[in-house]
Amino acid sequence: MTAPSVTMTIQPYANGKLVYLPMAPLTSSSKPKGRLMVELTLINNSGSTLTATAANFGFPTGTVAGTSIRPMMVQLDPFATVTWSMPTTSSHFLFDLATAPTTVTVSVFFAGFDDPVSITVPVGPHTGPNAIGSYRFPSKASDLALGEFWQFNGCSHDPGYHQCFAYDMNVVGIQHGSDQYSILTEGGDPFQLEAPNSDYRIFGKPVRAMADGEIIEIINDCTDNAAPLYASTKEDMNKLIEAQKPNWNTYPNGEAGNHVIIQHGDEYAMYAHLQKGTISSLLKPRTPATKTTPAIPGTLVKAGQFLGKAGNSGNSTAPHLHIHSSQPPYGTGGPRPMLFTDAWTIDNDQVMGPGAPAKLGGDPGGSWTKLNGVGIPPGDSQQGHIGDVFLLPSAVPTWPEVVHFSVEENDYQALYDAMAKKGMSPTWINTHTIEKGPLFFYTFFNVIFRPSLGADQPAVHGVDAAAFSSIKNDLEKKGYHVKQLESYFSMRHGMELFAAIFAKYGPLPPRKPAQAYHGKTFSEHQTLASSLTAGGFVPANMSVVSVHGRLSYSGLWEYRGGSTSIDLEEHLTTATLQDTFERNFKASRFQTYLKGYYHDGSTRYAAIFLSGAPNGKVRSDLRLGGFHTVLTDQRRGGKLLRSITGYQLDGDGAYGGIWQA
Repeated sequence: MTAPSVTMTIQPYANGKLVYLPMAPLTSSSKPKGRLMVELTLINNSGSTLTATAANFGFPTGTVAGTSIRPMMVQLDPFATVTWSMPTTSSHFLFDLATAPTTVTVSVFFAGFDDPVSITVPVGPHTGPNAIGSYRFPSKASDLALGEFWQFNGCSHDPGYHQCFAYDMNVVGIQHGSDQYSILTEGGDPFQLEAPNSDYRIFGKPVRAMADGEIIEIINDCTDNAAPLYASTKEDMNKLIEAQKPNWNTYPNGEAGNHVIIQHGDEYAMYAHLQKGTISSLLKPRTPATKTTPAIPGTLVKAGQFLGKAGNSGNSTAPHLHIHSSQPPYGTGGPRPMLFTDAWTIDNDQVMGPGAPAKLGGDPGGSWTKLNGVGIPPGDSQQGHIGDVFLLPSAVPTWPEVVHFSVEENDYQALYDAMAKKGMSPTWINTHTIEKGPLFFYTFFNVIFRPSLGADQPAVHGVDAAAFSSIKNDLEKKGYHVKQLESYFSMRHGMELFAAIFAKYGPLPPRKPAQAYHGKTFSEHQTLASSLTAGGFVPANMSVVSVHGRLSYSGLWEYRGGSTSIDLEEHLTTATLQDTFERNFKASRFQTYLKGYYHDGSTRYAAIFLSGAPNGKVRSDLRLGGFHTVLTDQRRGGKLLRSITGYQLDGDGAYGGIWQA
């Protein structure tokens, strides 16, 4: 028999194309991919019952791996309309963006008919809501604590229909005392059962508008689910879910619990499972038109505006945030892929186990990917409920922070290379020597690493004065400046060497570039310091090192315009360090730099105090265990280690550091 009398339409269809989700790469070595989900609406134009058995997808262009057949087994009653969607995320088509298809022919076969019903349409990437483009993520970095990220799977949590590009997401963070990651707050066990809602990191996090738009619907008085659901079997879990239904099943779209629907351009976005009573009372939904009255527009919101707090309401087993976008009207409109901008993602296995670099080489990775008008990287389609991706909205990632202490001079290059492969680069380099007898020294590196983010920040070490001058001059001609400078005595070479980190200024550079000098006598240093201070510069680094019984001075100065009060100390002792700190604190000058060094049989310190500087946490004379304790405590308080110094104290290594938010 010929094809049946069936009309077929296809979604997600926007701007004359069947659109797919272009996704960011999961890792720095991955290829960016696209994900195509198809939803078909079939209208039976005949008086006979029909059965659609399978759909075949033909891609005359591009390269799409896998089988092209998708089973259907959908019954169409006479003159009925039925919508079919790909049943699982594993049935979606995944392909490299470089060889993405540009056309598809969909052929639906029916029992008892030889010929299929077919449709051919162009294929292309979704570009976001009209007049909007890509979305912002519904959160800001400032809503998260240090070491917290949003976590979710790059595949949809829902198998089809208007939620087929939806995301269920949570907040995960490091337990700073154990270096384990958990969806529960500090001190919680990631495998703990029966934790209350309030123990979840996401519970109470602000949820924000992803774009400008108009409020369409608000539910703000749905009873919160009293606690997360825990069950040992699927059958028991289903019973618990059913028992929650009275909380929400009388509300419009009640499965979303307390929620907000916003029209962004030509798309509706759902923000679901919020806490009861937390949606701003200033937000009013659209009032639909009646036969006698026109529609009253809802409140207009701006991108990033606070909507409510993440919670556990509606058809939800635990605190989380659900978002998805679709074509109006809500519930029956076609699905829409969600594109994001101004956010960073990383494969969570690079940061946490199992299989993470932390399990293989001792350190987490930091190969973050910038989202710029693309979707979340692909996750495991077989386990859509398990988060594969960490996301940080709006800010530049500064975590993970990895600190290495007392790395022997000969081993530092190997460490640098290993960290670079994990997407990490040094943000602070410090060295110290330990005397073990006449003419017998050990030279060690203490280094802070953070995600490099592809930034062009050359770092050098192990170069003498002449080589450093040459490197510095060459890089300055290319627009770089010295960002951090360190001098040290090399046991391996028996001479003073230098390490430095270079960077380029951003779009608003200072009026005058940073100035650096190295390997100077005290008299030469004083002359340069006086001249730079008179010219409006302030010291950023002051590295002092003992070289064969004499002191050598290397300085980095940054332009501030002359309004800063400065106290530069090059020769403090253990006895005078604390007094100097207290004197400057009373004068509202805060410590920005500390360098310990060993000279003439005693420990000395170089320190910088500046007015207008951040008032960070400063500690010195700590043994390694004590330093780790302070490091953990400061991370719990949201402060990163900005600088570190090691030095000899009473015959062994000691450490100091400065922490700032």
